Amino acid sequence: MALSEVRNEVRLPVTAAQLGVWVAQRLEPESPLYQCAVHFDSLPLDIDVLRRAVRKAVAESDTLRSRFGDDGAVFQIVRTDVDAPVDLVDLRAETDPEAAARAWMDRDLATLADLETGPLFRHALLVHSDQRHFFYLRYHHIVLDGFGQTRYLDRLARIYTALLAGAQPPPARRRGLDELLAEERAYRDSPHHTSDRDFLLERLAGAEQRQTLADGAAGPAPAPCAGTPTCPPN
Repeated sequence: MALSEVRNEVRLPVTAAQLGVWVAQRLEPESPLYQCAVHFDSLPLDIDVLRRAVRKAVAESDTLRSRFGDDGAVFQIVRTDVDAPVDLVDLRAETDPEAAARAWMDRDLATLADLETGPLFRHALLVHSDQRHFFYLRYHHIVLDGFGQTRYLDRLARIYTALLAGAQPPPARRRGLDELLAEERAYRDSPHHTSDRDFLLERLAGAEQRQTLADGAAGPAPAPCAGTPTCPPN
């Protein structure tokens, strides 16, 4: 997940999926719809080790270090070094720490993203008690999808586990964003893309207008959709 060529900043085009998210966010700049988050309910985590793990995981992830712009063509700038803090939110004095934690996460998830400046992610450790923590990750959908989130969190967990044991993390499987873009470009310029397009156009030829139960398209969501997958303490 690191760039093949290391420079202070690397300008790259966006993927087709990123372009779709960029356009949708530009159409509704005040909507937090594309903010995503996940949290894990866990036993206490070592904040110092967690911060080291996050710094390393972010350093390996091109997409999390990206910001975006448009000068007639949408592009992304991947920075080789970004600040990647883990905010420590101590809720032990709250009457209901879990309710306070969920309210804090809801407020953060409603934050509007600035795609041009970033950062487009946030990590936090919410402390309920000496026995229970929430680890929280928020990111914009333009930098991670569901698959990317899973890969990132898996890598972060592996790094944290190794560092906690005083060991070196296992090597990352390097696959740069520039490599992904090259693959997408190669497909778009290949006969496979042409045949796929022709197949879909043939299948859709003469298709009737789709039916709908509404008079028009729905407006943007006033708040982001949130899920709360949890991991039981072990």
